[in-house]
Amino acid sequence: SQSGCESTRLLERRTPSTRRCTTSHKGSSTNKSTDSKKMGAAQSGPMSGQMRVAIAAGYAVLLAVNGIFGSGAFGVPTNAEVSDAYPTNVTPAGLTFAIWGPIFLLQGAGTVLMAAGKAQTLGSRVAPLWLATWAFECAWQLVFAQAPLKDGKAAGTTSEKLAIFVPSFFLLAGGFASMVRAGSLIK
Repeated sequence: SQSGCESTRLLERRTPSTRRCTTSHKGSSTNKSTDSKKMGAAQSGPMSGQMRVAIAAGYAVLLAVNGIFGSGAFGVPTNAEVSDAYPTNVTPAGLTFAIWGPIFLLQGAGTVLMAAGKAQTLGSRVAPLWLATWAFECAWQLVFAQAPLKDGKAAGTTSEKLAIFVPSFFLLAGGFASMVRAGSLIK
């Protein structure tokens, strides 16, 4: 027996991303929406406050790490110094790296929008992937700076070099893959 709830009825309406239930009880009704896709980057609901803080903090860390390894602060070799010590046929001219200015500005603008709650649905899709990309990039810089150098020149054994450049490759590939995935989610 429903003891007094005979007038209760449950109506269900489904859409691709939500399930909405309306319950009526003696003249009153309440609506409950639940997101049926709570799967990380595929989530289509609004960003949580924690994710908004994480995206802002992640961007700040990205800028700090790039500032350190771009300037040689704390005595670390700069990316340019390591790259110059290990020239390759595919290393572009120095001016090519000026593209990072606009990239950081655009990421900064996206970060401000997400952290301010102005891009809730998009942010819930791409923020975890941006954080992953930034983590890969920061880890790459930490590893790449360990390349064996002596007086600004390449040094070390082949195995010491491989111990740096193989993980560096996979970190760059991971960052590229997560950013490509984020880009594919932008509609």
